[in-house]
Amino acid sequence: MGSVQETWRERREQILRAAMEVLVNDGASSLTIRSVAKVAGVDPALIYHYFSSKADLLEEMTYIPIEIASELSNPTRDLIWKLSLFERQPAALWIAALMICMVDTRERGSEQFVRLLDLLLPSGDRAKRTMVVGLLFERHLLRSTECEGKALRRYAELVEAV
Repeated sequence: MGSVQETWRERREQILRAAMEVLVNDGASSLTIRSVAKVAGVDPALIYHYFSSKADLLEEMTYIPIEIASELSNPTRDLIWKLSLFERQPAALWIAALMICMVDTRERGSEQFVRLLDLLLPSGDRAKRTMVVGLLFERHLLRSTECEGKALRRYAELVEAV
């Protein structure tokens, strides 16, 4: 059995994942403390033990998870590898939630999205960033399956060629 701190962290992550699922599947307007509690399988009052409000929960969802930031910061990884990271859970759920936060709430997530672009393309090349933003939105917000596997690799190669 884990320590109290580990249990606290795990429960908090469970609530965050549930909030992301509600956000991604139903949109920001459907995100309520009650809906998150239902998906997480907890009492709604418990959520307030971890997050002071719905706004606090939304803001917390936009932060780049440490594991993802660590992977993206690895200088030995190329753009193809970095983009393919978002094809796996929990990164796929997080990136979709971040983009929905940006679209639905407008004020949340922009700073973290810029940070994400800095990790994906440290050179800061505007044309490449624009292409990657398009790909991320197409793949994860619009849920296009045309940007998977070989197509994703080809797209990343095109970005690198610019």
